[in-house]
Amino acid sequence: MFLPGRPLSIGFPEGNDALRLRDLGISSALAVGVAVLGLPAVAQSAPTEMVDVIVTLDAKTVDPAAAASAQTDRLSSASSVRSVYRHALKGYAARVPASAVAALRAAPGVAAVDYDGTFTIVGASSPWGSWPAFDNPTGQAQDTPTGVRRINAHTNPNLDIDGVDDKRIDVDVAITDTGVDFDHPDLNVVSRADCTSGTCVDNAGDDDNGHGSHVAGTVGAIDNGFGVVGVAPGARLHSIKVLDSSNSGQWSWLVAAYDYIAARSTTIEVVNSSIGGGGEPAALLTAVRNMTSRGVVLVVAAGNNNENALNSAPAKYDEPITVSALADSDGKPGGTGGAPSCRADQDDTNADFSNWGTQVDIAAPGVCINSTFRDGGYNPSYSGTSMASPHVAGAAALVASVNKPTNQSGVNALRDYLTAAGNLNWTDNSGDGVKERLLDVGDPTKFPPAAGGNKPPTASFTSNCTALNCSFDGTASTDPDGSVSSWAWTFGDGTTGAGSTTSHTYAATGSYTVTLTVTDNQGATNSTSKTVTVTGGGTNQAPAASFTHRCYSNFNPPLCFFDGTASTDPDGSISSWAWTFGDGTTGTGRQSTHNYARTGTYTVTLTVTDNGGAKNSTSKTITVP
Repeated sequence: MFLPGRPLSIGFPEGNDALRLRDLGISSALAVGVAVLGLPAVAQSAPTEMVDVIVTLDAKTVDPAAAASAQTDRLSSASSVRSVYRHALKGYAARVPASAVAALRAAPGVAAVDYDGTFTIVGASSPWGSWPAFDNPTGQAQDTPTGVRRINAHTNPNLDIDGVDDKRIDVDVAITDTGVDFDHPDLNVVSRADCTSGTCVDNAGDDDNGHGSHVAGTVGAIDNGFGVVGVAPGARLHSIKVLDSSNSGQWSWLVAAYDYIAARSTTIEVVNSSIGGGGEPAALLTAVRNMTSRGVVLVVAAGNNNENALNSAPAKYDEPITVSALADSDGKPGGTGGAPSCRADQDDTNADFSNWGTQVDIAAPGVCINSTFRDGGYNPSYSGTSMASPHVAGAAALVASVNKPTNQSGVNALRDYLTAAGNLNWTDNSGDGVKERLLDVGDPTKFPPAAGGNKPPTASFTSNCTALNCSFDGTASTDPDGSVSSWAWTFGDGTTGAGSTTSHTYAATGSYTVTLTVTDNQGATNSTSKTVTVTGGGTNQAPAASFTHRCYSNFNPPLCFFDGTASTDPDGSISSWAWTFGDGTTGTGRQSTHNYARTGTYTVTLTVTDNGGAKNSTSKTITVP
């Protein structure tokens, strides 16, 4: 995500938020003729001030174009309709006299009126990237960018990243940005549309900036032996231009783009939007919700202001997957890579510009990313949550290529799938108290997901500490279609161990992150991490169990996802999570999924045990749809 300008009410002083109109509460669906008759008359004197507005019509409106024409014609002969929305919402964008906005607000069939505004990428002096010479890619050996390596895409045999263009991911991804270099030899661009007039025009729009082409390469640059390779190599890319050559766009253009994509939701599985800002119109949320409700996965950048992601749209919404940026310099975990190549930051930590907070779903590399650029070139030094987001969009494309969502529940399930597969092998120094998982697509049993084949094991362990001595038990680890063959431990102080059970003596009190990695009899692996606190003695206080859940009706049998990460321990750490699902079955682990045999109401209980052996339980009644 680039740094957006604050949207402005065109024709009014900057920051005049009181003039924004939304949620007018008129819900009746009237025929166009009736709507015209019901529109209050407006003085016919020539207007001296025009404003751009976005009008949301009642959802039952049959013909938004006819309604738009009738309503604006009634306002003034100087009014003009700039775009009509039919799929992601019923509505239109128009230029109307400022004095007529109240009349438009009162028109039957109008649900909301918002002033349009602008958002923009910062210019060439941006600290988030540089503008190198455009190199001819011919003869350049293929680079596997640090971001692709950091999420372990290059180690996944299913992705076949080997410099030979013999496998392309069968998926369609839309890029809403400055456009994509549609004839770049390293990109599989199959369609393009230019929405910068307010109406999306097919077979138009090139990338006259570079940002959109950079994003596209991270998603799906071809594995062909030159240039770079993306997370979903060779994915079919759809360029949707919503920003002009000066890096400026209007909210109405983005709404038009989402409307355009919603009309093609049977083809397009994933959308990347590395854009955002504040002061957005209510119509944007409506468009996002209706697009994702059709099963289109929207991945968005959290923002580059080192502030709460709730301050930026569409990152603030619940429907998309919101992505923060990791600073990584060497494509490896461990934090030993030194400063990144293009800007000062710390390896394997939050990028110092990245937005943060509870609205962030997952982290991905976003500093000094090498990718494709405009005019057939490459840029090795772009940074931003704009660069992190397409890593996740590529991963979402890997999953959607096999299991395409059909509604919002499916989109949510895909988000949960990505986060559950992520790892915690990085340092969260944002200070927000919430450590999101880092994208990880290295497991060949999960990316892409496949019907049949070896299923990975599930790592699980308990711990018990007395003074500086801790014992660890990984025998609860399981494998659904085989057996666990090895257990590998890292104790968080630079030492390691092996075996299903082990013990370790720490040199000093404190909190340590312990990781257990288990490998099954067919080579699949799984890891889990917990924080243990070595206190050196004292009276142990009981933990507090807490959990959330989501259930999805689009799975057969119905699937529920349970998350007990909110459980806490006041004087140590939680060492085990035990679940009873209310249907006679049980589970373990901080996060757990369960398929119910039938719909109905069930009482689910979570029991947590801390590192001193104290327990606490909590129960909830859930409804499986």
